[in-house]
Order: sequence, then C-alpha cells, then structure tokens
Amino acid sequence: MAFDPLAPGATAGVRVRAERCVHALDAFAQCRICADECLANALRIDETVVLDPVHCTACGACVHACPVGAFEARDVTHDVLRCASRAGSEGAIALLCAHHPPTEHGAQPVDAAIVIGECLAALGPSAYAGLAALGVTRIDVYLDACADCPLGARASIERTLDKARGVLRPWVEAEPIVAITGLADGTTGPRWTVYFADQPPISRRRLLNPFAANDADDRLDALAIDPAALPGPKRVPNERLRLLHALALLPPAGQALCPAPQAGQVFMRVGAEDGCTACGACEKACPTGALGLEIDDHTRAFRLTHLAAICTGCEVCLHLCDPGVLYSRGVPFTGALQTPAEEAIATGRFDRCKRCKARVAEGTLTPEGLCEVCAFRRANPFGSQLPPRARSLLERQQRTASRPG
Repeated sequence: MAFDPLAPGATAGVRVRAERCVHALDAFAQCRICADECLANALRIDETVVLDPVHCTACGACVHACPVGAFEARDVTHDVLRCASRAGSEGAIALLCAHHPPTEHGAQPVDAAIVIGECLAALGPSAYAGLAALGVTRIDVYLDACADCPLGARASIERTLDKARGVLRPWVEAEPIVAITGLADGTTGPRWTVYFADQPPISRRRLLNPFAANDADDRLDALAIDPAALPGPKRVPNERLRLLHALALLPPAGQALCPAPQAGQVFMRVGAEDGCTACGACEKACPTGALGLEIDDHTRAFRLTHLAAICTGCEVCLHLCDPGVLYSRGVPFTGALQTPAEEAIATGRFDRCKRCKARVAEGTLTPEGLCEVCAFRRANPFGSQLPPRARSLLERQQRTASRPG
C-alpha cells in the first residue's frame, strides 16, 4: 500500500521524548536542529521540544537529526538494510519512496531497486553507511518525485546525502551516493528488480534451510540496534550507534579526519584547561555518557575522560562547566569512531567543602574549609549570585534577544 504522508494518523509513527531534549538538560541551550529540519513546522522549542500532532507528517527527518535521540519512530533503516542484504546487492542499488510513480526502468542499471514505505527523509546518514558496510558500491537516490510531493522534502534529503558522503569519503574513491533528480524522456534502461523494504526477498538457500547464515547475515546482525540495551536517561542516539556499527565493518581509515560539523551531525573532541574542580556537573548532564568522571576518595584523585565516538556535540557540558575549562578541540580522526577509546582530558586532586561536601580543586577552599558558594552564603545570607559561566551565557542571550529584527 502506498504511503500517504498527509493521511490522518500518520503522526503515530513519530514519538517525542521531551525529557531527553537538550533544552530539558541545559537552560542555556540554543539548539533548534529539529525545528529547523521539520518540513511541516510541527515542532517548536518551549523550554523543551513540543510536537504538534495535527501538523506532523511523520517524515522522520527529526529522528536522525536530533543529537540526543529525543525522537522515536519505526526503524525504517533496518528494513532497507535487511532488504539489501537479502537481495544480495553488493553492487548498485536504487532507493525510492512509496510516493514515486511505479517504474521498471531507471537512469542507470542497478542490481536492485528498494522502495521504502515512507519518505526518504526518514533515512539518516547511518543508512547509507550501513549499505556501504554491506558491500553496496553505488546508491542511486531517486528524488525526481519530490517536485510533486506535498512534503517538499528534497532539500532535507540532499542535506542528509551530503552528510553521508562526508562520512564515507575516507573509504571510497568514486562518488558512492548519486541523487537522481530527473529522468530523461523515454528512459528505457535495463529492467529493475523491485523490492519493498518491508518485504525482503527470501533466497532459495534460506527457503530450504531457514537457519542458514552467511557473511551478509553476520554483517546485518552487526548493524542491528537493540532498544532494550539502551535503558535509562543516558543513551547514545540510534543514528550514532548504527553509524559506529557500520564504520566498524569497514577497513581502517588511517588518519582521515571526521567531516566538519553540520547541523544534526557533529563529531567533536572535548578538552579541558587547567582548573577542573571535579564537581561532576558535566558528567551528570552529558546525555550520551561521552564524559566520565573517576573519583578516588581515598587518595582524593580524579580523572575526567571523554569518548569522542559517542559525543554528538550537544554542548551541554560546555554550558554547565562553572569554571569554564571545557572547550571544543575540533573533530577527531575517523579511527576514533571505528575503534572507540576514552581519552583522559583532566586529572588532578580535590578537596571537599566542610559544609556542603562538594568537591573542589585542591587548594581552593577558604581557611575555614568552605567552598566559594558556602563562603558567599555565610557572608551574604540573603544574597544570590550566578556562577561566572552561567552569568556570561545569560548576558549573551539577553544581548541576542535585544537586537532589532
């Protein structure tokens, strides 16, 4: 059955988990990626993300664009990867949405054409990286039907294709992803073998032996995402998890750098200057668990670590660091995504405030053994003050809000 993006009830496919939104974690967050990406203007930021179910068309663009995984939907990517794996397509494939008019021919020959039951905007960069990991050497993405589609998703899809090309560049010499925006009149190329993504073919070998497995099955299993393995408030978005799984199946990339940050796809290394107090605010607030804090109360030593592979650049840690010692160190090498390893970004010793027991950098307590906050409260029982970092961010927001236009 063809997918109608404007049919009543289409919004049932997208769910929002507002408590995961970066705005729910950081009052100074400026992220608007989902709202800017939304094709139907169904998302707005009001302290946290709010979804308007009346206008949502369930295109799925927000699901893979969100850096903290605040949106959930049916895993269309898994359907595409499974279909490609079962079709034995280790050459070229074509991707079409269900809105595309039926056709038996394309702009150039492919081993298989896969029709997904939703908008192509639902596929994130990890879908194309997953196809490359399965051995697909060329992916033709047919956008010629976008001109007549009420969603108007072509620009969003092309942004995703640019992100996927950037990620795959260290592994491929020729352009692996081709956007087909129009067909020449009278196109009569080789016939396609067309499959629907949610109805993958069954090989004769698998039909005779349902338990038969091959290398393609193993690679497909390696690309799978298990939602049950991601409980609790800290979770790596499915888009990043599948991308890491896909890159791990490709040959080592050497010293290639990750692509430059784009909205909805950021690879970032976080560093720390001298002055870390081991307060733990960054580690507690990090939504993906990219930051870790090791504390030894016996020796009063600490070690702050960062795992670039699962850092999605939400910048919550940068905003919440009171001493302002955290900063972005630029993009990591692609090897950090293929073989993730923690990096120690700050080490030192700490003391504890006698009053509130909070950790502070060694040697920064007052002679009475108080931290800066407790010392201020003792001197000013009815006063209040913002930490320097928060005050700076608040002033910046106020200046931005006061600008004309």
